[in-house]
Amino acid sequence: MGPGLALVVPLVMETGEPEAREARIAGIAAMVERYLAAHPTASDTVAGIHRWWLPPTSADEDAGLLDQALERLIGRGLMTKRALPDGHVIFSGRVR
Repeated sequence: MGPGLALVVPLVMETGEPEAREARIAGIAAMVERYLAAHPTASDTVAGIHRWWLPPTSADEDAGLLDQALERLIGRGLMTKRALPDGHVIFSGRVR
């Protein structure tokens, strides 16, 4: 899939099955990863990532799934997380 093509994945889970949840987390991580490939110096809060980095169809997405996707990307060394003095947490792509 080329960088200009968006992955279309249903964003509202209809079941609480672990496999469905896992697929959603992986799909969100892939969307964030593609955004970072296009914007390698991007940084934002979870709310900003949800609003600006993900497609508009993700408005009803469970925020916990985005948190888990971001933590996976951090674990893979693709993102960093830092807390600001005001308590906000900023997620950034790792510039290579």
